[in-house]
Amino acid sequence: MLTNKESMLVGLCSECKTLLAVEGEHCQYCKPSGLFIQGREVRGEDIDSPVTYIPNHANGDASHPDAERGHISSFNDTYIFVRFRSPNGQACRPENLVWG
Repeated sequence: MLTNKESMLVGLCSECKTLLAVEGEHCQYCKPSGLFIQGREVRGEDIDSPVTYIPNHANGDASHPDAERGHISSFNDTYIFVRFRSPNGQACRPENLVWG
């Protein structure tokens, strides 16, 4: 059971207006990251979206044999974590990722 103080903090997401969040904040799906892939900001709703990791030596070539497809598992202030062949996400720099 929530205390009065806790219940006052719960409200609707300021973005989607439907999911519960700390009042005036974004829910987990609408939360902005401050990180960008190909000019588009990664948001909580992008979790599980497909991305391709392009290593630096591939010079931006997504068809390079060392490029690897995966899915976004989470993000923090610096990295986007991508699941490749394991259940755990690996930290990737946003500049090494493209959508799809």
